[in-house]
Amino acid sequence: MGWSLGWDGSRFIGYGVIAYCDTPGCFNEIDRGLGYKCEAKDVSFWDEENEEMSHKEGCEGFFCSEHRGLDLCDDCDSSLDFTGWGPDYQKEHPVWLEHVLTDASWEEWRNDRENFYIVKRYQQMLDKHKEDGYESKTDSPDT
Repeated sequence: MGWSLGWDGSRFIGYGVIAYCDTPGCFNEIDRGLGYKCEAKDVSFWDEENEEMSHKEGCEGFFCSEHRGLDLCDDCDSSLDFTGWGPDYQKEHPVWLEHVLTDASWEEWRNDRENFYIVKRYQQMLDKHKEDGYESKTDSPDT
């Protein structure tokens, strides 16, 4: 099994998914592969208050080298929300959105009724990126 593409229940993950860092306000380009995944998954630590070993799940986020590290989980799992639709439109990279919405290899997925709302949401996200100045790689210039 490869890690190039998967679904975590709210968004696509894998090293084949171009994305931005999950740190709010950071737009460093990364992929959602294991190399950028929060390193604090399943960490055991000494709980000073209760004087015992405790266990902490990672935040499931993906971070650039600037924001990745074991200390990040304490801050990020309360400030990042990966439930429901997941991140706002800016956290879905426009190149990824455009690929999923236009590439022939995704046609069957786009036409599957189960994915109707995701496709619709992705189109809204891509439209917002275009409003913000993203220039589509598939749009042909007017002549």
